[in-house]
Amino acid sequence: MRCILLSLALLALAGPAMADEFDDLDFGIEEDDMDWDSESDDIDEADEDPIEEDLFGLDDDPEEDFDVMDDDYDPYIDEDDDDDSLAGLTDRLGPEDMAHAEPVEAGAKTATVKLDVVGKQPLGDNYPATVVAVERDAVVIELPVLLGRSRAGFEGEPYWIQVDVTAGDVVVATSTQWVGRQSLAEFGPSFAFFKVLVPVKSTAGELGLKVQKLDSLGSTGASLFTQSVAYSLK
Repeated sequence: MRCILLSLALLALAGPAMADEFDDLDFGIEEDDMDWDSESDDIDEADEDPIEEDLFGLDDDPEEDFDVMDDDYDPYIDEDDDDDSLAGLTDRLGPEDMAHAEPVEAGAKTATVKLDVVGKQPLGDNYPATVVAVERDAVVIELPVLLGRSRAGFEGEPYWIQVDVTAGDVVVATSTQWVGRQSLAEFGPSFAFFKVLVPVKSTAGELGLKVQKLDSLGSTGASLFTQSVAYSLK
């Protein structure tokens, strides 16, 4: 009992001294530096609605705006070009590109060769020459020649067909075509279409045609047939 009372008395005496020692300790924190009110305000604001906080900056406006592409946007036509012309497009296209720019009608079919071959002999005088175009001082003549009924019917060595167009006794135009087994269609007849522009001196007249078969160009040919065709520039 005496020990307990003695311990209590010692603690009572040591208490004020220990308090003074704690007051002398310096933790480097001034009382004025501690802003308890601002810290509590930050905590309260964070606790109000933490879910709505934009953690990833998704609500920020983008720094750069992008134009929406129109449905009728054409990357090959400049906006500065006249809408009623293709000037901007043709400046960037060559002749080989513009050759494919012609519109094609839906369902259009390529014309077939409509020449009767019944009773016709290959390399014979089967079809008349015709004038298919007229210029101020020239005409265009076309002459079809039946080469064969099929590839299987071709016999012998390859040869040349030469058509000379004459005005009087003067040759004014010549057209040639090489003919071989591989140049004939496998099924159905094959034709050669000799089409030449012939200069003329009068507004109307007659032109002669001489068709020959040659073994090689420059050699003496065998005459197949001759024709004449009338023309008029009017």
